[in-house]
Amino acid sequence: MQVMLYGVLKEKLQDEMIEITPVVTVQELIQILEIRYPLLKEQRFTIAVNKKICTDNKHALTEEDAIALLPPFSGG
Repeated sequence: MQVMLYGVLKEKLQDEMIEITPVVTVQELIQILEIRYPLLKEQRFTIAVNKKICTDNKHALTEEDAIALLPPFSGG
């Protein structure tokens, strides 16, 4: 499963994309990411699934989903 990184997250993890083992839910994804990348525990981010912000940690994921970690952003 591929996870795209943007902004400060991309800079801190020094990569545009990370590969993780397939997971079933967004909550599992967060848990695995925080174990594999402890730095993420200190960062605020939003998860987007198929270009839509995901607010449900129980949201089911599939291998085909486009997943992205988005840092906080503000309009201007």
